[in-house]
Amino acid sequence: MVRLLPVMFIFLLTSCNPVSEDPFPPAAPEWIAKSLPEAWNERGIDAESSGASGIILMWQPNTESDLAGYVLYRADSTGSNTFRPIMEIDLMEIWTSDTSYIDAQINPYVDYYYYLTARDQAGNESPPSDTLTYRLMLRCQLLDPVDQSVVLDSLSFSWVDPVGNYTYTQEYVLRIDQLDPVPHTAWITRFYQRWYSSQSSGDPIQVDWFPSPGPWPDYVSTCRATRDSLEPGLYRWKIKNLSEVDNATGLDECSGESEWALFELRTR
Repeated sequence: MVRLLPVMFIFLLTSCNPVSEDPFPPAAPEWIAKSLPEAWNERGIDAESSGASGIILMWQPNTESDLAGYVLYRADSTGSNTFRPIMEIDLMEIWTSDTSYIDAQINPYVDYYYYLTARDQAGNESPPSDTLTYRLMLRCQLLDPVDQSVVLDSLSFSWVDPVGNYTYTQEYVLRIDQLDPVPHTAWITRFYQRWYSSQSSGDPIQVDWFPSPGPWPDYVSTCRATRDSLEPGLYRWKIKNLSEVDNATGLDECSGESEWALFELRTR
């Protein structure tokens, strides 16, 4: 005969073995390696030009099944350099990006330092990631062509490069996207500031660049570029101004990036 245990006895047995808490924190997050500024797909820490200027940070997603989110910490070179949390990323929020963040609450010409931690659903916080640093420059103001139609034979680009805090542009990156019929990057060139070197990266684009006279501390710069394979259509372009470039790697630790400007290219 099978005897049924009283309900109260079963409750006492189960209450003596509570579910153990999760004692294991997630692994430390890993940053996405920074790409060269002239890369076709820019990745890693960088200046961001969409809307307000800022610094964009990108990282690899953690793989824990109970991952709840991330905490971003920041310090800067203006104060005590103490790291403080500036953003908590909750993966349960629909509109949250879980592998990138744009820090727009910053000032140009200040060194900012970042590290990232991960949190699980039990509240455990991971060890910190590596620490990254970056500095934002004032971004260039695009002059020409902006919202206009131009002929391929006379195609040139002009912009104002503001100078601040005695930080000068060492190199530029000119990026052109064709928007029709299929949006894609048409071409990119990276070239030195003339007072550093007259060398330019002319392959596959022929570049004749020179700074035009202008009131200090702003300089009007012009880049004349041609490429035979460029087709008529709608385009957009922007300029990245670089400083603090590592000569060994070609990576930048300080830059600014203009907003996009539209233009139409025609043959005649």
